Amino acid sequence: TESASPSPGPSDDPSATGSPSPTDAPSPWPTPTKSPTPTRSATATPKPTAAPTAKPTATKAPTSAPATLFSGPYPVIFRDNYSQNQDLISNTAGTATLDLGKADRGLILVKVSATFAYDTLKSDTTDRIKVIVTKTGTSDSYQYTLLRRGSYEGIPLQLGSGSYTVNIYRAVDSAGHYASLLPTQTFSISLDSELAPYLVSHQFSDFSSSSACVVKANQLCTGLSSALDKVDAVYRYVIANISYDSALAASFNDPDITKRIVIYVPDPDRTLSTKKGICFDYSALLSAMLRSQGIPVRLIMGMAPNGAYHAWNEVYFEGKGWVKVNGFSWVYINGSGWQLFDATFGHSISNQQIYDNIVGGGYTKQKTY
Repeated sequence: TESASPSPGPSDDPSATGSPSPTDAPSPWPTPTKSPTPTRSATATPKPTAAPTAKPTATKAPTSAPATLFSGPYPVIFRDNYSQNQDLISNTAGTATLDLGKADRGLILVKVSATFAYDTLKSDTTDRIKVIVTKTGTSDSYQYTLLRRGSYEGIPLQLGSGSYTVNIYRAVDSAGHYASLLPTQTFSISLDSELAPYLVSHQFSDFSSSSACVVKANQLCTGLSSALDKVDAVYRYVIANISYDSALAASFNDPDITKRIVIYVPDPDRTLSTKKGICFDYSALLSAMLRSQGIPVRLIMGMAPNGAYHAWNEVYFEGKGWVKVNGFSWVYINGSGWQLFDATFGHSISNQQIYDNIVGGGYTKQKTY
């Protein structure tokens, strides 16, 4: 069983005098029509355990070969592609820049000056940079803390087509007061596809064409002709090679403030190198590896069946045929939809327990990336 990932958003929402206080069923890809993981404060929670449910028998493999699924691979945006098709908006000092050039692909890019020093291992919030993305006319809002300085960081637009507002704030003291770094920007997008935000490199699913996780995904998927086989190969690799990092999970609540992790963002290459991580890391690694193969993947934050905060994935399938999920069970697809994959649980609990968790329900979504 596994420990939970960081909470869904920073608990120290910015506020500053004179500035607003920030708060925290796709379809196949059509012909494009253009139009005019956060950083987070983290709270460790008890380790997820299998939910006490009735014990259905895991679906056995079909007797006939699975049908060919997916019309992908779909177009992917790697971090290497960030500098293309720029549509830039900067503040007067040139210390913050917003790039809307890829907004119709479900991605915006934000860059802040290297003059804003910031140590993510300390609780001091001076020079912390927050980006708030809100879907206009709704209460849907996502908050991110930028870690990079002097280069673009990807922020997803996963709330669908429509109007968005983006605010960028800078912490001006260690007491949690923030000031606007870029005037509020409002813009409208028409997504090339509802799948688009789940095929891009962004803060919680970060990868370039030369990333170690992408190189490994390419190795695992060489010679595999179907996305179905690629999903199975990558999933099996992750659960067999990544171990749960209990010490890291505990550090989110370390009583010693100098040791406590205040801001945490997964790094797929780091997870691949250390061979350990929390559920946030499992989910980010699986997402980055599969997205690099042109397979739409969502990273979900929410509650596990036992009520602990957790992170998992959903993978998009389309077509008609049998799909192997979580490395052992089979689901029949007729049309399109998302299937739940939980690599964190897959690493250490039995197939039957995973099946019970998924079939028995209890996964409660709070945020999707």
